[in-house]
Amino acid sequence: MRQLNLAKPSWTVGQLERRHQGITHQAINKYALYHSYFRLLYPLLSPIYKVGKILLAILLIWGIVLFIQSSWVQSYSNTYLNKIINISQKLGFTLDNILVEGRQRITISAILNSVVASKGDALLTLPINQIQENLHKNPWVKNINVIRKLPNTLLINITEYQPTALWQKDNDFYLISEEGTIITKTSIDNYKNLTIIKGDQAPIKFNDLKNALSTQKNLGHTIKYAEFINDRRWDIYLDNNVLIKLPEDNFNKGWQTLLELQEQSSLLNKNVQMLDLRLIDYPLIRFNNKATALINLLNSRASESKS
Repeated sequence: MRQLNLAKPSWTVGQLERRHQGITHQAINKYALYHSYFRLLYPLLSPIYKVGKILLAILLIWGIVLFIQSSWVQSYSNTYLNKIINISQKLGFTLDNILVEGRQRITISAILNSVVASKGDALLTLPINQIQENLHKNPWVKNINVIRKLPNTLLINITEYQPTALWQKDNDFYLISEEGTIITKTSIDNYKNLTIIKGDQAPIKFNDLKNALSTQKNLGHTIKYAEFINDRRWDIYLDNNVLIKLPEDNFNKGWQTLLELQEQSSLLNKNVQMLDLRLIDYPLIRFNNKATALINLLNSRASESKS
């Protein structure tokens, strides 16, 4: 029977060095081969690598969002949030007072209905944006500012539209602000002191008429109503039924000419039926029938006296 020799082979120093060099050269050759493959494949793999990084980032963000929205996290955060709210209420940060500034026409009930909260609710959790949106739905509100006033007050600062005229549309009347904004439908009996304006574009062009409204007292008469004609210019009807036709351009100059004529000659008190200022430098005056007959009589007598 042959006996196996289990002893380890013996190596000389020279054999070991040659063996190490062979292994090293093989490793270098393999690295060079792999590197050449990588250089060939890099243009193809680079876009895939970039897309992979983007997809990985999206998946990571999605996972974080799902984790935050999970019922466990929600219940955990809600528990601590409720504790904070309870502590703030115990410290007195509750809704006990509502302070309103600038209110003139908006009803108290309308304000309270817009505040989606009850007395004693935590002041820190009041939905301020929702309260402001609710109040902005009121047609009288021009600007609104709602703030928490610690420790227990909700401050509501309101700027309301100021009605300066009544816009007549068919048989209905609407309040118009000084900016020309249509505020709300109303009854003429509630605002008899306001001037009536007519015409589809009258509210939009109302800014031109504001000067007339502010200086009408200088005429000695009030404006009964004003009509915007053919979406171009204004006709003014005074309380003594005198019609004033104002120019399409240079409205302010036409109105100033009217004031000067009234100041110099009290023209509007002399049985005038119509004053046409569409040509500002050549005003046309039409008298009523009685005044025209009187002028004709005086002219005829003047002619007879000369003859």
